[in-house]
Amino acid sequence: MHRVASHVELAEKLQALGGAKLILATVTSGKAMAATLGGLGLNGKLVMVGVSEEPIVHGDDIRCNWRAARLPLLFDYRAVAPMAQSQGDTMSSYPVHTIESAPEQSKPVLRKLQQAFGLIPNIAAKMAASPVLINGFIGLFERVHASSLTEPEIQTLLLTNAVTNASEWAVAFHTALGLNAGLRRADVEAIRHGGVPDDTRLAALSTLARMLIEKRGRLDDEDRQRFLAAGFSAEQILEVVAAVAASTITNYTGSVTEPPLEAQFAEFAWHAPAR
Repeated sequence: MHRVASHVELAEKLQALGGAKLILATVTSGKAMAATLGGLGLNGKLVMVGVSEEPIVHGDDIRCNWRAARLPLLFDYRAVAPMAQSQGDTMSSYPVHTIESAPEQSKPVLRKLQQAFGLIPNIAAKMAASPVLINGFIGLFERVHASSLTEPEIQTLLLTNAVTNASEWAVAFHTALGLNAGLRRADVEAIRHGGVPDDTRLAALSTLARMLIEKRGRLDDEDRQRFLAAGFSAEQILEVVAAVAASTITNYTGSVTEPPLEAQFAEFAWHAPAR
């Protein structure tokens, strides 16, 4: 038996246990019921046998992608993740942590990401299960964003890496960030479809990143010269290596933990082509 002090803590406790498969509610307080929704696991159900006229409203939650308004007397409320295909065991093994539920050594990183993005990306919330992984990631992430490359150039790299590694969550996330950074939609779509941007410098960056991944770092002279001819330096090849390394952490984590895609990125959902 688990004692909890508040409805918010109830949701967090349930998520820490892997999320509830079924919540059977007899309380007629809309506010109280709304607080339990965050405790549902993937495909979990909230069944209510009595409600008042008070609407049950669940606002934006970085762990979920639903919104509930006024609900009927008896209903089956199912939590879903659009990108989830085989997440049953994965969801239980790697919960979507909050700052409160994460291991102590992971909490500072989640706070940094919350400040940087205004939310904790679901992939980081999953990554938080391992303080070793998430702390290694944040150090490299910060150095990549402090490099000589501009933000549009960095997002070009991170999107290219995600597509090349077939990381569906990361493609959607970096599509949103790339457009926000000022990348042309046509260039973003080109990368998402396995091509390169029209812009010469961005094309050189994207091509180098893809070559590094596909050739496992074994670049030939033609790869190097193509990059240098676009106006980059030899030192910046190593900065691209750092970006590829950062992407490897997030892309592989996404493949292993299968984070649900946040509602605000749903329009950028991407599915890896069949191989």
